[in-house]
Amino acid sequence: MTSDNIKVATKIRPMIHREVADGLERLWNECTNSDVYGSVVKPLVDSFMEGFNATIFAYGQTSSGKTHTILGNKTDPGLFQLVSNQLFQHVADQVDKRYLIRCSYESTMKDQ
Repeated sequence: MTSDNIKVATKIRPMIHREVADGLERLWNECTNSDVYGSVVKPLVDSFMEGFNATIFAYGQTSSGKTHTILGNKTDPGLFQLVSNQLFQHVADQVDKRYLIRCSYESTMKDQ
């Protein structure tokens, strides 16, 4: 497995002086969900449509933006909506193939 197979990205609040940002491939102070999608998630979906596995994992402390990043809102659609749009557009463009799409979503709150 090469380092190209795994991508690590994070969307966080502005850094404070005592924090160090080491080892991150992407670091956003202010961005939209579409920015995150275009930089990190769209290439995963492209690979997924070629037969590779893909996982999107949002992790962080309370109020760090996980739910907004995944679900979004009317003016800033979340990753679920953006991925769905890309998947179904790809399927619509493929007239000679049939697809079965399955998706799962799991949310753990307060370690429960």
